[in-house]
This record gives sequence, structure tokens and C-alpha cells, in this order.
Amino acid sequence: FDGENILDEGREFTNIHLKNMLGQVDNETGKRIGHALELPLYHKMQRVDTRWNIEMYDKNNEANHVLHTMAILDFNMVQSVYQQELQQVSRWWTEIGLANKLSFARNRLMECLFWAIGMVFEPQHSKGRTELTKVAMLITVLDDVYDVYGSLQELEQFSDAVERWDINAVNYLPHYMKLAFLALYNTINSIAYDTLKEQDYVIIPQLQKVWADLFKVFLQEAKWKSEKYIPKFDEYMSYGCISSSGAVLLLHAYILTTQNIRAEAVEYLMQNQGLVQLSGDIFRLANDLGSSKMMGFKQYR
Repeated sequence: FDGENILDEGREFTNIHLKNMLGQVDNETGKRIGHALELPLYHKMQRVDTRWNIEMYDKNNEANHVLHTMAILDFNMVQSVYQQELQQVSRWWTEIGLANKLSFARNRLMECLFWAIGMVFEPQHSKGRTELTKVAMLITVLDDVYDVYGSLQELEQFSDAVERWDINAVNYLPHYMKLAFLALYNTINSIAYDTLKEQDYVIIPQLQKVWADLFKVFLQEAKWKSEKYIPKFDEYMSYGCISSSGAVLLLHAYILTTQNIRAEAVEYLMQNQGLVQLSGDIFRLANDLGSSKMMGFKQYR
């Protein structure tokens, strides 16, 4: 946040002194310092970093071997849970048939599960992770529909169908969009049903709205592309923080991993302000930076 410089100053101070120490410490300590300097802790995925920590701890002469053995068992058990989740979401992805019918769309199932693990890694949240993976996959596929395949008229019809959240709207969509709409409709309604059953909370109006808002912005960006219009940065970011899908993902993550859903928390997530907006901004810029690097790599090749 603006004006909060103490952590930046502390990081700069420690980085300078840790780098100066690299040539004065033993090899193992040097590896630990290098690992710490490579990426800030808050940018790392805990379960991915766990394996590195286990391997480094094993080289410690004063290591507690019982603790080390338990860490290995925990890592392997949780890894087994993730593998089962991959099987579940792979089966779901095959059953809904979008991979075959929408061949133009990216198949990022493994990446979406990996993202869900990064967001909530604890084994007790297995169901939440699988559902978040489904949500992320639907966002990815439908982003491709809006970005590379659908005509403006088709995209307007799809956006209207989601806005109305009416199963009868499927009759007015082209065939490939019928499948996409029904996959979205059934998946989100299933999440809402489970939320009502388990927590006695009606969440479908909020879920429908965040998806409708997302597709409105997708549609606006598709119009910009069609008109070859280049928005100014502030205008782009006002839409980009929503098209990043941050609000959609955060709302789903909240209801899927929280035991006692609070109406005020749901309302805060719906407003797309404060931390929610900042998260969307970061997600948007990081995504664009990654896309830019990938395009540059492909051109270089």
C-alpha cells in the first residue's frame, strides 16, 4: 500500500547483507541464502517449497530424524491426495466433452489444479480444490471463446444467456456455445446446491452475477479487438481487474473452503474493491506479462 515502505526497506537491507555473506559461509548455508534470495517467501507455493526444505533438512547434522521421516510421510500422503484429485478432474473434463467439441480452446487442466493447490494446499480442502480447478478450467475455455473464436453476435448472445441464467436461453446459441453454457450452468448450479445443502446458504445469485460481470468485460474486450481500439491504461485496468477473473475465483474459493459463510464477507467480495480489486490488478498485470513473454519467445523461435 502507498506509504508502507518499512518492509521494502527491510528487504533491501537484508538482501544487501545476505549477498555479501555468500562468499563467507559454507556451501549448505550458501544454498539456503541463495534460495531465500531467489524468490520472496510470499511468492512461493508452500507445498512445492516443502520438498526443497525436506532435502535440505536431511543434510543437517543436527536434524531430528523422526521429524524428517514424518515430513516425508506427510509430503507423500498429500501428494497422493493431489494425484487422486487430478484423476477426478480429468474424469470430469472428459465427461463434459469440451476438449473434443471446442478443440480451439486451451487444455490447461494440470495448470488449473496446480493453481488451486497454490491457493489452498491443505489435504482437508480436497473437494474445494477440485471444484476450483473446474472453475478455473471453465474460465480458461470461455476466455478462449471470447478471445479467439466467437463472433460478436454469438458473444452477445452468450453474455445475455449468462445474465439471465435461463436454461431456455441455450436454444438461441450456436451448438458449441450450447455445450459451453450447459457445462458452466451445471457446474455452478452444482456448487450452489452443495453450498445450500451443507451450509444452508443460498449463493447462486452471487455466483451468477460474478460470472455475468466477467462475460460483460470479456465482451467489451472482444469489441475493442474487433474495432482495433487501444484503450488508455486506466480504462484498460478498470476492465482488466475484472477480466483477470480474480473476483470470480476469490468468491468461489471463499465458499468452497469456508465452513461458516458470512453474508458480509460475500458482500465484500462482490464489491470488487480494496483487496479484491488489488488482487485483480496484480493478476491482470502478471497474466499480461506472462503472455507477452510467451509471445516474444514464440516469435524468437
